[in-house]
Amino acid sequence: MLQNDLSSKNFHQATKHSYLSVQLDPNYVDSTTQPYAFKRYPKFYRRLQLNLHHPIHSFIYLTSAITLEKTYKDVAYKLRVNPSAGGLYPTEIYVQIRGIPEIVDGIYHLEVENNCLTLIYELIDDGLESYIIQGKCIKGIIFLISCVYYRSSWKYKNRSLRYCFLDSGHHLGTIAASADLHDKNIQLMFDFDKLALNSDLGFENKEFVTACVLCGEVEEKQVRRLRLKVPFVSGTDYFEANQFIEDGYQVTALQKSPKQQLEHPKFKFDKDKFYQTVWHRRSNRRFRKQLISQEDYFRILSQLKQAIPTESCAAIKVYSVVHRVEGISPGLYQKQSSD
Repeated sequence: MLQNDLSSKNFHQATKHSYLSVQLDPNYVDSTTQPYAFKRYPKFYRRLQLNLHHPIHSFIYLTSAITLEKTYKDVAYKLRVNPSAGGLYPTEIYVQIRGIPEIVDGIYHLEVENNCLTLIYELIDDGLESYIIQGKCIKGIIFLISCVYYRSSWKYKNRSLRYCFLDSGHHLGTIAASADLHDKNIQLMFDFDKLALNSDLGFENKEFVTACVLCGEVEEKQVRRLRLKVPFVSGTDYFEANQFIEDGYQVTALQKSPKQQLEHPKFKFDKDKFYQTVWHRRSNRRFRKQLISQEDYFRILSQLKQAIPTESCAAIKVYSVVHRVEGISPGLYQKQSSD
């Protein structure tokens, strides 16, 4: 059993691969035992079919949409707009909607497979704000990202602790991309009462909240916690617990970040081209066997100077693997903060 005083650094070290670790635990998996990758609430829950001509529906849809279906060895795979380690898609999105015409105020689960919002909790004077941004009320949308970790640990075991957060970051990226395409400002939230939310959303030990995104008008208003707990619904057809991952998550959930001034990025992408990039990116690695210019390479790096819209501050090191850039020797490069 892991000790309570372990830091996230210890978990980081414990999930590092080495030549020896791979030899000792090669981890062969039987693809026929892969857990189901889509969470479904029972049929009797109310659902709102997403209409892509509705701007709010379109905004929500593009955060998780299925963009390609393919068959491999007689197994059908549904690939999504968000990249995912191993294509296992452990992340889920929940959407709180408040004050939007023609949509019931409530907490919804985004049912990606069927392109709809499933109402799992109707709001009165309560909501997610009391866990996330106390003393305030969001008129608009709150996105919650969660991880159904067994979808990943089925294959990657303890290393899934990394992949759960990696995939959560990918999903934050798809929300940010959709927000930019729909001309909306967002704020990423990381420091909030995740453990209470896990309990009240009925996740048990099989799913956990990793991050949150606010999108809407902020009002000075007290909102109380959920009146009732949401009934448990499993995100997989079967489950095997991993105590290492559960303990590691507990450590990260209690850590707080230094604060910084909230600043929004100012991208100037061509919307049509950017939409096509978002739609086709997935986890593709279809590299063209051509050189790119230094101008294009440095233009990409320059976009990394844009602000991340959050008050949480963390040191970020950016590395790039250069292979075919005109005039630059192949290798691993670190971007300097002064660049």
